[in-house]
Amino acid sequence: MNRFWTFISKWGFPLIMGIIYWLFDTTVDFINPTSGKQTFLEILLPTWFGVECIFRSSMAVVCMFGTKFLERTLHRVHKLEQQLFLNEFAVEHTKAFAMLWSNAEGRIIKVNEYAADRLGYSKAELLKKTVFDITVGHDTKVWEQLLTKLKKDGNLTYAAQQRKKDGTLIDAVVYLQYLKIKADQYQFAFVCDAFHCPVPSHCPEKSACGRPSIPSLAQVLNG
Repeated sequence: MNRFWTFISKWGFPLIMGIIYWLFDTTVDFINPTSGKQTFLEILLPTWFGVECIFRSSMAVVCMFGTKFLERTLHRVHKLEQQLFLNEFAVEHTKAFAMLWSNAEGRIIKVNEYAADRLGYSKAELLKKTVFDITVGHDTKVWEQLLTKLKKDGNLTYAAQQRKKDGTLIDAVVYLQYLKIKADQYQFAFVCDAFHCPVPSHCPEKSACGRPSIPSLAQVLNG
């Protein structure tokens, strides 16, 4: 049935025009067989078939170039997907830092494996927590101040203490990055142990051991 309708949609109009032409031409010859004049359909049909040939040739060229363009586009999309997968895989499995992704309300919405391991949680457990649950000194009031500062500067670095599942505290350095997509706001926190983190160049003060000191959250908010 599908083949029938495909045939009709492709050749139905030319066939109908051909039948009309044959009937009309036969009738004209029967009425006036000595007439040497061309009928309207005798002029129209060759023109129609010529236009149709040009149209089909043009469509073939368009399809050829369209196919090549589509192939190149799909190749680029596949390459981007592969790069995104590799980047996500690297962040997910790195042991160099913990990655915690939170929304504007402070709820944790994405973490990597190391973030869960260093705090003694499973990933599923950590995704049920908020920033306030795992970071000492963070509450809703401080969080609002921090977001205001973060929106202004774009990124922040400060020393903090994180609370593990068993209640013990660990010193850490938090690298916080702000991202806004339309109406949604996100905070990316890259966290590492205080004595293993690289120190940014904007922390010039020296600690007792000669290592550049990391400002506390209070210093960042008041700075």
